[in-house]
Amino acid sequence: MNNNQAMISAVMLESMWASRKKDMVDLISPFILYATGTLTAPGEQIDTKKVLDYVQKNFAYPDMPEEIIKRGLERSSKISRKKLKYYLTENLDSEVENMSLRSQKCEQSIDDLGKELSEYLNMHCKVRGHKLNPNDAVNMLHQFFSRYGLQVGIESLADVHISPKEYEIDYYIAQFIFENKDRDNAIYQKIIDLVKGYFLRLAIYIQPTDGNIASATYKDTIFIYDTPLLLDLLGYSGKEREDSALALHKAIVRQNGKICYFPHIKDEIISILTAYKHSLDGSKKSSKSRTLEGLDDKGYKALDVEREISLLSTKLENKFKIEEYPMPLYEQKSDETVDESKILGEEEIKQYIKDNTKHYLDDNLENDVNSALAVHRLRAGISCDTVESSRFLFVTNNTDFLYAFNIYYRDNVNKKMFPIVISDSNLSAITWVKSGEIENISETQLLKNAYVAMQPIPEIMAKVEDIFEKMKSQGQITPEQVVVLRASRCFKNEIWQNSYGEVDNISELTVQEAQKKYEEQLIKEETDKHKKELEDKDSAYGIQISKLNQELEEKDIKYARKTEKLQQNIIESQEETSRVKREFSQYKDEEKKSKKEHQEKIRKQIDEIAKQERDKILKKAKMIVNIFIGFAIVIFIFLTIYTTVFQGADWLWIPNAFLAAVSAYSLFDLLMSKKKVIMNILEKFANRYETKVREEKYQEYKKLFDINIHNESKNDSL
Repeated sequence: MNNNQAMISAVMLESMWASRKKDMVDLISPFILYATGTLTAPGEQIDTKKVLDYVQKNFAYPDMPEEIIKRGLERSSKISRKKLKYYLTENLDSEVENMSLRSQKCEQSIDDLGKELSEYLNMHCKVRGHKLNPNDAVNMLHQFFSRYGLQVGIESLADVHISPKEYEIDYYIAQFIFENKDRDNAIYQKIIDLVKGYFLRLAIYIQPTDGNIASATYKDTIFIYDTPLLLDLLGYSGKEREDSALALHKAIVRQNGKICYFPHIKDEIISILTAYKHSLDGSKKSSKSRTLEGLDDKGYKALDVEREISLLSTKLENKFKIEEYPMPLYEQKSDETVDESKILGEEEIKQYIKDNTKHYLDDNLENDVNSALAVHRLRAGISCDTVESSRFLFVTNNTDFLYAFNIYYRDNVNKKMFPIVISDSNLSAITWVKSGEIENISETQLLKNAYVAMQPIPEIMAKVEDIFEKMKSQGQITPEQVVVLRASRCFKNEIWQNSYGEVDNISELTVQEAQKKYEEQLIKEETDKHKKELEDKDSAYGIQISKLNQELEEKDIKYARKTEKLQQNIIESQEETSRVKREFSQYKDEEKKSKKEHQEKIRKQIDEIAKQERDKILKKAKMIVNIFIGFAIVIFIFLTIYTTVFQGADWLWIPNAFLAAVSAYSLFDLLMSKKKVIMNILEKFANRYETKVREEKYQEYKKLFDINIHNESKNDSL
């Protein structure tokens, strides 16, 4: 199989995933139509076997069934079916062109990734023997994915076994992944997209013809978890593995699946925790002793581990809804004895797995085989071809066991039944496709695999443990130091790099050098930490000083603004006071003027009234005088005439009349001459009367004015 082409097709699948989430057939259809358009002219019959061969070779899909080719052809409107034969009715030029452009783009992406990876591996690897080109790097990346769970198909078991050289390459590929993750750059995104594509490849391989993969749920499926997966989920094995396990767990729960464990799995976990507890307190050594990095990181003591042991079942059930599932009984005969004819050859299976796997402990083998065969009994021979219909599945991350057992089961028990054992990677792929919105499954799986690739093989750590015991007995190292070194990534990295994956390269000197590197790293970290703390303190002080200066500046500005505002207020107040004074003065002037005008008006009115009274009384007096003078003259004339005419001689009336006339005239003249004097007297009298009236009126006004002033003062006091 062309590994480069496999990676290109994976990236192509990922790029199509966003728009084609109907089912697996729909997702793989563009590859089928591309092959069909390349091999077939319009009007010709489609050779489905040639199309299948083309897809398998050019897009790296081994073991693809012909049935999926037929299903893909049936979904195209440009293909007709007559009597179980398929014909191309229209050309597929646009489909071929689109796939060609997509392929070129994805190929360029893989080339860019290969260049970056080859440069990194050439810089770091020591046992490579020659420089790696980009194509070599792509091939090694594909092998890396295959070895750590993203393998399509069941390849030969010999391919699973890797050399120390390949261990080194895997180690630095993992380092490459983590370093680019820290940078969060375009290369890391290319790797993530590639992993998503591998997940899709896995899903297509596992359930190629399952049209319901995106809609069917896990409601009828029980997943039996292996010990390492539960350790990961509980957070005992480090953050990367915990994150991966949690992502898968959430996805299964979302699909209504149920997770359980067998009693012997629980016993194994307790045994591991107990051995770890003893390693902490130095009480005794156990063959099950191992590093639980998650607990190391949390600084767990022996008592903390004891608490974890006592609460194990409760924690699994309450936090994760994971329950213990009873082991199924063997089928019995009518006499209630075990029907041995229905029992698979357990010892034969164990031996087969031993012969075809490395790095396998007998205790682990016993439990794994028991779990797989228990699932076999639970299925009770019921046919199934999908995860959803399998009813029971044993989930493990032990790919060595998985491949060996499933090959044995396929060749000796049932070729068509869905595998008894499934890897967490394969289950993640199926579940990711079913709930595609949970895209972090692919990333967490990648990081978990990278983390696993950076761990020394069990044989190396077993030899390191033997050296630890020897060094403790010689007083060269304390139990506390051993616990710390087991948990140290720096120590493990040094052990790995100095051994190149070979157990024979491990010696006391190797361990001591790794310990020295760890201590130097620890000193450096502490120094850097102290330096950073000082820098942080200086920075904090600088920030505080800057903040204080800023606060002072702000206070000065505020004070200046307040002062300026106060001065402005004073100026405005002074201006307001001046304005009020001016207005008050103006008011007083106006009031004074108004009062004066009012008084002048009153005076004129009083003068007018006095003058009117004067004129009135003078007029009366003049009229009386005139009446008196006229009356006197009339009386005088009358008396004169009467005396002269009526009492004198008749002949005398003429002279008497004349005398009377003369006398009347003289009287008139006299009176008229005296009238002027009288009038002057009257004028003076009238003037005095006018003055009197004026004074009286002034007094009345003054009295009225005083009363009003008094009332206003009284109102103000209230």
